Amino acid sequence: MFYILSSCNRLNNSFLEEGSKWVIFLGLNDKDDYSQKMSIEESEDIASDIILKYVDGYTKLNGTGAFKNDKNIVKKENSLIYHIYFASQDDISNIMDELIEVFNQESILVENYKVDYNFYSK
Repeated sequence: MFYILSSCNRLNNSFLEEGSKWVIFLGLNDKDDYSQKMSIEESEDIASDIILKYVDGYTKLNGTGAFKNDKNIVKKENSLIYHIYFASQDDISNIMDELIEVFNQESILVENYKVDYNFYSK
């Protein structure tokens, strides 16, 4: 059984703009010994400074992740997750290049979405 809710409204598409959203997942473990070299707070400061060199803003979340290393051992790590709008692919590439070097990462996951958005205000 299912119900149709006729009074539910979705935001009118003309209310929204189209854009690109990037999400960067930065693990904080060093690639060589799988240990975290900097505190989360120091990592946030450094990563934020790098990102703000190329874009005007972001939303940051803290997370934890896990992966199997080259010896098939599960390693857990703290992660910083950045949501970024209004960035070009070149901006993101520059950010990623610096993050990889500064945090000594083998790789960093980045996602790109085509999204509808609006900064809602009254």
